[in-house]
Amino acid sequence: MSNLIRCLRPTKLLSALPMIFLIIASTNLYAESKPEKIAGHWEGQIQLPGATLAIKFDFEADEDVHWSGTIDIPAQGLRAFRLSDLKVGKTKISFKMPAIPGDPQFDGTLSADGEKIAGTFKQNGQQYPFEIVRKEPTAPTAFPKPSFVLEKPHLALEAIRVAHGLPGLGAAIVTDKGLHTLVTVGVRKKGDQTPVTDHDLWHLGSCGKAMTATMIARLVEAGKIKFEQTLGETFPEHAEAMSDQLKSVKLIHLLSHRSGLPANFNLQAYLDEPDVALARDKVLLEAMSKPLLSEPGEKYLYSNWGYTLAGHMAEKATGKTWETLMKTEVFEPLQMMTGGFGGTGTQGKIDQPWPHASNGSAMPSNGKEMDNLPVMGPAGTIHMSLEDWGKFITEHLKGAKGKSEYLAQASFQRLHTAIGKDYAMGWMPRMRPWAGGTALFHNGDNTLNHAVVWAAPEKGFAVLVVTNQSLARIAADEVAAGLITAWQSRDASSQNLTDEWIEKAAAPLVENRIADGLSVGYLEGKHWGIVHLGTSNRAKKKADNRTVYEIGSMSKVFTGLLLADAVVRGEIDLNATADVANAAGIRLPSRNGRSIKWIDLSTHRSGLPRLPGNLRLTNLKNPYRAYDSKKAATFLNQYELPRQPGDSREYSNFGVSVLGYLVAQNAGKTYQQLLRERIATPLRMTDCTVSLSRDQRKRLALPHDKYGSATALWTFADLPGAGGVHATMRDMMRFARAQLTPPTGTLGKVIELAWKQQRDADASGPAMGLGWVIHRDGQTRWHNGQTGGFHSAIFINRKSNCAVVVLCNTAVTNEIDQLAMQLIRKAAGQEVKPEPSEDSDHESGDLAIDSKLRRRLVGRYQLTPDFIFTVRDRDGHLMVGITNQATQEVYPDSPTRWSYRGVDATLEFKLTKTGPAKSLVLHQDGNKQTARRIR
Repeated sequence: MSNLIRCLRPTKLLSALPMIFLIIASTNLYAESKPEKIAGHWEGQIQLPGATLAIKFDFEADEDVHWSGTIDIPAQGLRAFRLSDLKVGKTKISFKMPAIPGDPQFDGTLSADGEKIAGTFKQNGQQYPFEIVRKEPTAPTAFPKPSFVLEKPHLALEAIRVAHGLPGLGAAIVTDKGLHTLVTVGVRKKGDQTPVTDHDLWHLGSCGKAMTATMIARLVEAGKIKFEQTLGETFPEHAEAMSDQLKSVKLIHLLSHRSGLPANFNLQAYLDEPDVALARDKVLLEAMSKPLLSEPGEKYLYSNWGYTLAGHMAEKATGKTWETLMKTEVFEPLQMMTGGFGGTGTQGKIDQPWPHASNGSAMPSNGKEMDNLPVMGPAGTIHMSLEDWGKFITEHLKGAKGKSEYLAQASFQRLHTAIGKDYAMGWMPRMRPWAGGTALFHNGDNTLNHAVVWAAPEKGFAVLVVTNQSLARIAADEVAAGLITAWQSRDASSQNLTDEWIEKAAAPLVENRIADGLSVGYLEGKHWGIVHLGTSNRAKKKADNRTVYEIGSMSKVFTGLLLADAVVRGEIDLNATADVANAAGIRLPSRNGRSIKWIDLSTHRSGLPRLPGNLRLTNLKNPYRAYDSKKAATFLNQYELPRQPGDSREYSNFGVSVLGYLVAQNAGKTYQQLLRERIATPLRMTDCTVSLSRDQRKRLALPHDKYGSATALWTFADLPGAGGVHATMRDMMRFARAQLTPPTGTLGKVIELAWKQQRDADASGPAMGLGWVIHRDGQTRWHNGQTGGFHSAIFINRKSNCAVVVLCNTAVTNEIDQLAMQLIRKAAGQEVKPEPSEDSDHESGDLAIDSKLRRRLVGRYQLTPDFIFTVRDRDGHLMVGITNQATQEVYPDSPTRWSYRGVDATLEFKLTKTGPAKSLVLHQDGNKQTARRIR
């Protein structure tokens, strides 16, 4: 018994270095088992000298009567190991366990009553009797189809991970437009609490074969090699020593597993060969010493050996290693920057998913060497992030529809088309109703990790599943099936917003050069989507879900949530004076005995100005860079409030900046630390941050001013609460979902408190929550934001169960807010056309101002004969020119109060019940000056 067990487990060499073999066989997702022959569950044993080894089998056939099966060996922790070469005759049954040393094989005979299979088990030249009988399974053999909710896939994913005892588990849905869903759960290593992340690298095993085939298709298009090229033609120096059979093996035979080569070559022979190209040449020499198992092109025999030689043919044709070709022909063109080779992580550090054996035990080591030897690279040594793998799959979905510039549609079709019935090139095509025809499947397992992909080119979507434990097929299939079912179940007939509608509505902004690039995300009941338009960086590439944006004043919502968090925790009384010991020595002023309360700061009723008077604009492109809490304290120590706190609304960036600082000081943390701990991490907003890492800077959208010129980023000292937060669209979609359906526990209470109306609307401004502006419909919460190079907007309506987020890397105002308003109305079921509307309310600056009211402000106002304000409404922007000075835009704090940005100056228009404004009052440096209308 012990000898057999030792043979079935991966052989360990060099003490810590395991010899690992790729495992791959067809999985029949959603195939209906046919109740004939051997279909069903079987249990029995192999009779060893003096002992028995319990074994279990499950067999099934797909609609084309292609048989597949799995074996469990409980004593060895072997579970659902896929069988190969499964042949079912009238009474004779045979199958193998691929990629296991000693070439284990079962040969049996079905009894006359169909209830027993008996025969011999062979391994390492030895034979043992085995017998299995048909039994009812103790658990369903077909994997369950869990109830996935696309908006919260991590719940089902975590349930599956726990049920199967996996360390980490990740999944993604991609479409022909890019990444749609990405979720990871669990830990990097069992026994350690370090969680897996959305950015982690996963080993793809044999799923990398599609990448090898795709790389070769690029070489074929470039005329450097041909699919019909033979080994004899490619390696003339070896041709004389090759058999006629081997000499005639074509590249397409190798890529479709029809070369006749065995599954694996002798890996041990290449342990001491560091030169991968030379090692692969030796693999060819080894093939020359063995007979083929079938004639080239005759039948399907899965072969890692064949893929290794296919990669070597590409090396010979180009003079470059397979590794270099993968980088230059696949990773770099598709921006798969995390693509690499071998095991993941730094040896001894838990900085990436750690490898685990099939029985769930963590391996003694990690790192690059915990994989097949590099010689086997073309057959499957690739690792990368889920998102980057998704980019590759998206390109195949696009290519199938002729929408890719990476390869010609004919090349994709050839890669996807089965040769025979079993295999295409890097893909296993399978007819599946849910795919609308042919689904493309592959899985990969290097006995330490597992990966699965199912792609539906006709439907334009695919699901990807990864885990850092071997032989996790059942769990991976449950995840894949759940995601496919959830994707299919979307009821498009009840959906108001669609990607196409958004593209039509938003495209004019890019086409008319109003916005350089923008990302739009929407949630509508169980439907959601993300659309990217325009360009986001110097390379003129479209944004993606991980493109980082400045969100400007939308940061105020996060600051409101941090205040609500402190209230829920009992650390702050919302209606108490905002007085807390702090490093800068900030003390807030009062008026007539009324102090500024925490709630006043969050609802813009503190009486503090929009900007502090001691803000010196030495750098107009980055105005807040040098303004810190010490300077804020200096200003507040001498500032006299113009009105009593709480009386009226005056939009104040300064007030919310101070609020963010004081809330963080009260918690004994920086704003950045508090944001990450209390909001970003619980909501899995991995890029929601103030300070940017090196990786986040690489993904940062290029900022543009409102005229379309590249401009500077805005940075903040220690007062980022009013506008210093960055986020990606993926982050903001998770944030929006949490506002629609708050999680349980403390964070849910925090969200509800911030959502609650805290101040009523009045003549000075709209109703407010904590950070949230409440639309006059009483339902919609919203906020927008603008910096020198970005504009953002978020609108959420719980009654209609919908939300919209727009992120733009151009500092335009009305157009982005108007688009967001159109989308939220459409999502809520209102009749809206996907085109600009001159009569709709514009969400200008930080407040919605009706176009008719704006027109009442237009005119000329004289302060002195040589100082005249000229106010114009230019395409929804209120522009103010001053005699001998540049025209600038002003932004609404209320219907009658408008402020400059970057200058501490406010214009207050005096309106009667009807007609144009009679005058305006300039508020600047604590002074008031009235200018009367002259036209």
